[in-house]
Amino acid sequence: MYEKSEDKKTIRSELVGMLIATGITTMLVVGGVLSFILFRWSAITLKDDMNSDIESIQQQFTNHLLFWEESVIYLSENSEMEEFFRDGLTDGVEQVLEQGINLFSNQNMVSETYPIVSDYYVFNKNMQYVGMHYYPETQSAKNRKNKRILDGIKRYKEQNQKFYYRTNGQQIECYFSVYDADLERRGYCVAIFDMNNIEKIFAKLSKYETYYWSIQSNGGMTIGGTGLNGISRSDLVNTEGIVKKEHKAYLYKVCQNSFGLSTYILIPKTKMYLNIRPGFRMAWAISVSMFLAVIVAVLWYSRRITYPIQSIIKKIEQVGTGDFETKLENYNIEEFQQISDSFNDMTLKIDHLIKEVYENQILVKEARLQYLQAQINPHFMFNVLTMIAFRVKRHHDEELYQMVTSFAGLMRGKLFRKNEVEIKLEEEMKIVGFYLYLQGERFKDIITYSIFWESEELKECFVPRLCIEPIVENAVIHGVEPKGTEGKIDVSVIKVSRNMIKVIVEDDGVGFDVDHMDDKKNNMNPRVGVMNIQRLIRNLYGEEYGIKTISELGKGTIVEVCLPMKKDKTI
Repeated sequence: MYEKSEDKKTIRSELVGMLIATGITTMLVVGGVLSFILFRWSAITLKDDMNSDIESIQQQFTNHLLFWEESVIYLSENSEMEEFFRDGLTDGVEQVLEQGINLFSNQNMVSETYPIVSDYYVFNKNMQYVGMHYYPETQSAKNRKNKRILDGIKRYKEQNQKFYYRTNGQQIECYFSVYDADLERRGYCVAIFDMNNIEKIFAKLSKYETYYWSIQSNGGMTIGGTGLNGISRSDLVNTEGIVKKEHKAYLYKVCQNSFGLSTYILIPKTKMYLNIRPGFRMAWAISVSMFLAVIVAVLWYSRRITYPIQSIIKKIEQVGTGDFETKLENYNIEEFQQISDSFNDMTLKIDHLIKEVYENQILVKEARLQYLQAQINPHFMFNVLTMIAFRVKRHHDEELYQMVTSFAGLMRGKLFRKNEVEIKLEEEMKIVGFYLYLQGERFKDIITYSIFWESEELKECFVPRLCIEPIVENAVIHGVEPKGTEGKIDVSVIKVSRNMIKVIVEDDGVGFDVDHMDDKKNNMNPRVGVMNIQRLIRNLYGEEYGIKTISELGKGTIVEVCLPMKKDKTI
């Protein structure tokens, strides 16, 4: 009897050791390579991303300033405002201002409840003024604000500057003039904006943790912001770039805005790498996951090598007990696979002789019986309908005869020609006519219909069987029938081009919202049948053919079926 030597290594232990060493090496190499690639890629792209974020914030602020610019143009060109500036007529001026300078417009709002400009005043040369306010105010507060604004206008005149800014807490007052086409001063304007709301624009840079921004006038006055962390305007010689201060590098961007304003944004360059951290963690997480996957693979493969012998012994014991259905699985090792094939062939032959031949014969007989029943029942039904039609004909009931023959024709087209993929369009339209006739008789004087052929040659075209009838059925069931009143269905067959025809099904029913047609989750959804027809048409003829649906609630639906103009079958 063979005794296991302690000096010998097993295949399993050797394989486990080799694969674990491979897994550790793979983890270190993949982790290091991914980290290096990620850092190099990030260093190239993140600077551009940061510049893009800064530019986006400045552009948003610039877009809000367009509200002021458009207001100045409006005041300069409006004829009713001209009477206010020239003659001091204030009647209706407030309504004119509200129409042209809407403080509630999206252009003035940072979000739904935070405006940039909260108050707007217009003065003529005689110091008559009209004001607009976003927030409601008490009369006493309004009087105090008006007094302050009048004082600001006086100081603005004394300054003799194009723009004059004055702070009042977190409110910034901007004083400027309105000119006519000849650059003659017509009057004065005051816009009061809220720095708290402007800060919400720049707060989008908070993802970089540390950032600095400032809004300054051309005269050097700081309007608002966090400040530039000790960096002066003279240090920012270009509109964008990198500036160093106390051994720290900052990315900056300067934007010259309207109304004598400039915006400055600085972000420490080191903050550019914040987004790399998740990437590094992901890289090492992937490496560790690969290592764990290798360990699992090692254990699985080592078991896979020693498992076949145990499995073969177990299966042989099962055959010995009379279980001839047992089988050996497939193996990747050739010798084991040869044993498995021979064993399975042996048990298959035994099982076939004892059991499977007898059972298969019974299954074949049952299948043949079911097939014959499926063939007999539809033909029996059609024969009965034909017999009823002839008897009705003998009794001279033409209307009932027409209904029975139409129903028989409809059943023949839908049930007895399942093996035909394509039929002539004339035959398809006969099925449509049978269905519409029956529905017209069912809903007497309510449903009317028409079938129009542009030319006789179109009748010879081959189309998929039942590609039009289900669409007409949808028009009746989901369009005209729910309407509850008189409705009409028109079916037209026209030639679009040398290679294309179009079948148009139009109804004046209740219509539907095409965008929400998929909301119906049951089998009554008309889109299910339409999409099946769509797939069949495109599989047979190509993507340029198919179904287009146009519908409007309360007005009706138009379904256009584009088909190739072909006089022979595709399959």
